[in-house]
Amino acid sequence: MGETSKRKRKRNVSLTPEDITKVFEKSMERASADIAKLIEAITGGDAMTRLGVELEGMGLDRMQVIRVAKYFGNKPNQLHIHIWNGLNDSYKPDFVKAILEE
Repeated sequence: MGETSKRKRKRNVSLTPEDITKVFEKSMERASADIAKLIEAITGGDAMTRLGVELEGMGLDRMQVIRVAKYFGNKPNQLHIHIWNGLNDSYKPDFVKAILEE
């Protein structure tokens, strides 16, 4: 056997339960962060939170804010919230008006 094979066999390290727990915890933390990123990508992240703040800032009454927020929330692919975020602020009142007139 070559020198490399002997070294590989000698590196057979035993892991303690604590080591295994640490590795598992780190893996779960990474998976949790990845899931959070995925959820944000699918749902629009805190774009919906910002939407409410923006709508209130436009002077809409409570029921109008709720109607517009429901409009965005009822769209399964969240394309509309991405369109909203890409709009120039000067277009947003007309966008809201169109939603409220539906």
